[in-house]
Order: sequence, then C-alpha cells, then structure tokens
Amino acid sequence: MRVFKDGESCARGGLAGADDATSQLRANLAAVKAVVALGSARGGVGKSSITVNVAATLAQAGRKIGIIDADLNSPSILAMLGIKAPRRPAVTEWIEPSA
Repeated sequence: MRVFKDGESCARGGLAGADDATSQLRANLAAVKAVVALGSARGGVGKSSITVNVAATLAQAGRKIGIIDADLNSPSILAMLGIKAPRRPAVTEWIEPSA
C-alpha cells in the first residue's frame, strides 16, 4: 500500500503548479482537526448507524460535522437523518433507434 502526504507525489512528478496546489490544499484543510473513517468489508454491520450517532454526539458538543455516504448500493444516511433524497431530473431526451 502506498501512502501519499500533502501532494508530495505531485511535487516529485514535476507537474506544473504543484507548489500552488499543495499550498491551496493546506490552506483549505487547515481548520480540519480530525477525520474519522468507518468501513467494513461486510454489509449490514451498522456502519451508517455508528456514523450518524457519532456525528450527532459531536454536533451536540459544538463540533462542525460533515458526512460522506459513499455506499454505492444503498446510501442510507439521508433517511437516518430524516432528510428526503433530492429528486433526480426526469429524462426528457431520448435517442430514437434508426430503422
């Protein structure tokens, strides 16, 4: 496994603007004090429940919280928080098969 630190791979690769990108990244993430990641190779073990409960507890303690639900098969964080999922736009343009 390879671990990257603060854009070091960009700086070594000689990409144009790598120093600017690194400084912008550090400026954007300067206020972040901690990142908590939850994961499991199995489904149905309570990852979303733990995430919502930990986030709610930290929010009640006055912390700013952000959650990313990266579950491709069944994202459930919105439902657990009582938020309605945004509606997807209806497909209005169709491709007509040629005869």
